[in-house]
Amino acid sequence: MEDYGSGAEACSVGFRGSSHRVEGPGAVSTVLSRGGDQMKIYLNTDGTGRGGPNRWAARFIQELRERGYVVTHDVNTRFDAAYLNIATAGIEKLVERRIPFLYRVAGCNIPEWFPVMGKLMDDAHRQQNDLIRHALEISPKVIYQSQWAKAQLDRLLYKRENHFAVVYNGVSKDFFMPGPSHDVPVIAAAGSLRYRYRLKTLFRLSDELALPHQILIAGALDSENEVVLHERLQAGQSDVKVRYAGDLAEPDWAEALKRCDVLFHPVCGDSCPNVVVEALMSGVAIVAPRFGGTAELVGRGGILFECEPWDYFSPTYTKNAVDACRNVLAERAHYRREARLRAEHLLDLQQMVDAYLQELNLPKRIVPGIMKKSKVAIAKVKDHLRPKK
Repeated sequence: MEDYGSGAEACSVGFRGSSHRVEGPGAVSTVLSRGGDQMKIYLNTDGTGRGGPNRWAARFIQELRERGYVVTHDVNTRFDAAYLNIATAGIEKLVERRIPFLYRVAGCNIPEWFPVMGKLMDDAHRQQNDLIRHALEISPKVIYQSQWAKAQLDRLLYKRENHFAVVYNGVSKDFFMPGPSHDVPVIAAAGSLRYRYRLKTLFRLSDELALPHQILIAGALDSENEVVLHERLQAGQSDVKVRYAGDLAEPDWAEALKRCDVLFHPVCGDSCPNVVVEALMSGVAIVAPRFGGTAELVGRGGILFECEPWDYFSPTYTKNAVDACRNVLAERAHYRREARLRAEHLLDLQQMVDAYLQELNLPKRIVPGIMKKSKVAIAKVKDHLRPKK
């Protein structure tokens, strides 16, 4: 796997002119846990680690705080609502406490992936899928990161019929900005670079492109890709300049993207890769396989190519990737412009956070003086939760 990759009646209680409506199993309306004008949100990831889920969490946390929310990562404290980001630990406690919460799911272990990649799907993978299935079944709300991801989860684990939404990942359009184009185009490969195909496909594309270009590689390399990169640099047979920038901090990555023209994202079966979202917002065109959630993001901001899922080393995969990249570079100013427009329309961070808050019927922003506790509202909630005779 690349990335994991029946509702109860709703109740609505007013807080001084505002109303919060939470639907799904164990639904209750929000009661402020800290009093005054504060509302506390629980998020199970703190955004300090590596990888897409943490990058997403860091942006989400910052945006929530700027909108007046208090964010906690301690599930044992009191809070008003919760977001489970990929991991499912603590979900039973949220259900037991009847906390309004939402599960953000990426994907699952896809059985077809394992034999193609020469891997074995074992009990640990099946247990991961069982945890995801359980979370899909009991969560009051679920957000899928793409239509493709939902279709795969429907097929393999559990088909959610209601109380769900598809929300693409978003980034700040003021942080990720386009830069000027250069005489020699730059092709980037970036992200959590796992499995040797990530760089092997890049270098095959480069060798057959037959056009002047440079290569920028950014991100954390696994041991397989460290070997691939080392062998490439040691061979010294290509005139193409290759630069490995390392695992960049986000401000440095945003600056690096300004110098890029194309992001080659060779992955089949991603749900909604953050690196593609970041590149599009930076005006970097995408070349990627059509199979996966990436296809929903690109629009006119790049070219998708056909291939058999995960058949990374076939001649057809390489040829189609090369053709797509040549076509993008032939009109790179056009594709760079379209990439930025696509991201502004579909992948803006503000719109994403609005959608996440709306799914739990939370206000877009905490306004001082409006969100104070209401003893009447609390009494209504307690009465709603009291067992009926």
